[in-house]
Amino acid sequence: MPAKLETELKFHLARPASMRRRLRELGFTIHRPRTREQNWLFGPSRATLLRLRRSGRRWLLTAKGPRLSGPLKRRQEIEIEVTDGPALRRLLSLALGESLSYTRHRTLFTHPGHPGEIAWDETPFGTYLEMEGTAAWVRRTAAALGLSVAAAEPRGYPEIYATARRR
Repeated sequence: MPAKLETELKFHLARPASMRRRLRELGFTIHRPRTREQNWLFGPSRATLLRLRRSGRRWLLTAKGPRLSGPLKRRQEIEIEVTDGPALRRLLSLALGESLSYTRHRTLFTHPGHPGEIAWDETPFGTYLEMEGTAAWVRRTAAALGLSVAAAEPRGYPEIYATARRR
C-alpha cells in the first residue's frame, strides 16, 4: 500500500457550540456519528509514529513519517485495517513497547463535493476540530470557519496527551 500525504490543521475550540453551528451553516453534515476511539502508540520515536487504533469495531494500524516543514501539518501516512487488533497490540507491545495510550470521542463531518473531512474530537481536556484534505481545501475551510492557519494547534494528539499527563 503506497503512502499518502496527510495534510491537516487542528484547532482547540474555546466555544465548541458556536463552531458546531457554523459547520451546519456551511452545509457540513455528520458522516460518522460520535465514536469512541482508543489509540496505542508504539516505539520510542516522536518524529515518526506507529499507532494502533480501535474505532468502534474497526482496528487500524497507521504509520506516519516525520512532519514536513510549512504552516500546514503534512506528513506521509500509511494506514491498513487489521482483523485481530488485540493480538497485534500484544505483538507490538512486546516488540517495540507501548509508549502512550489515549482515548477520545470523534465525530466526522463532510460536505458533498468537498475534498476533505472535519473531525470533531472530544478529549478529557477540551474539544478540537481537525480538518484534513487538500492543502487548498484545508486553507479555504479554515477561513470559512473563521480560523487562522497561524492559530492552529501545532502539536499532535500524542504530544497534547503527554503534556496533559505531566501536569
